[in-house]
Amino acid sequence: LFIKIEVEDSVEVLIDQYYPTLSCLSISGESDKDSSLASLYDSFGRLLLDEGNLLPEARHLFNKSLQIRKQLYKDRPHRDKNRMYYNIGATYFNAYLEPQGIIYFDSALLNIPPGFEVISLYANVRLGQSYEQLGERENAMIFYSNAQEDASVHDAYDYELITTKSFMECAREMKLYTKGIDMGRKILPKFSDDAYYFLEQGDVLLELGNLWQDSIEHSANLYMLQDSVTNNYEKAIFSYKKAEEIELEVKNERISLAEANKGEFLRKLGK
Repeated sequence: LFIKIEVEDSVEVLIDQYYPTLSCLSISGESDKDSSLASLYDSFGRLLLDEGNLLPEARHLFNKSLQIRKQLYKDRPHRDKNRMYYNIGATYFNAYLEPQGIIYFDSALLNIPPGFEVISLYANVRLGQSYEQLGERENAMIFYSNAQEDASVHDAYDYELITTKSFMECAREMKLYTKGIDMGRKILPKFSDDAYYFLEQGDVLLELGNLWQDSIEHSANLYMLQDSVTNNYEKAIFSYKKAEEIELEVKNERISLAEANKGEFLRKLGK
């Protein structure tokens, strides 16, 4: 099957032209041809996944690709099998069908071949997000922690900061203030001089200030460790402003939120 995609073609046009044919093609039994067909299903499925409103069609093609790859590679580990499990999970996740997505993200973590360990990062992030959206924050924290460790190994600094922030948010919701604070304090020194991550640093610092504030408000002494709260809010404001200066995408309301949280805390202290 030869598909010619014109630059101006919309996804809807491509679907009308090719999806009916693609969805009913059968396996030839010749490994080279079947491998090419699996790659075609994969590529077209990702196009539909990115479109956003064609998730069942994307899932159908990913499943067909997965079945071919299972036949080709049997029980041997292969990155394309892990990728298809992840992609199928993504179609469920994007459709807010988290329980079904979790099954496939879990499968993406099994039998990972050497050299493709990065799939563990992506699957752990999605598992953390899935459990968080289901309200299962304790499970979410486990997978966010796993993802943070994966991100550190692969030097995926943006993921390292984002998953840290997500872990801290879950810890705050569960009133596990010490766990959240320890995670934030552990990671921030690594990025203290990195100009490209001021925005993510600001998010972590803001959440750190929130954790300190909530932990203090649940203690007997509202004045205890008050400097830690105000200092973290001030650092968050500084990081957001730095991000603005180097023309990263930062919304002014993030700066305003950090300033408002700091102001509200000082108001409670009578300052």
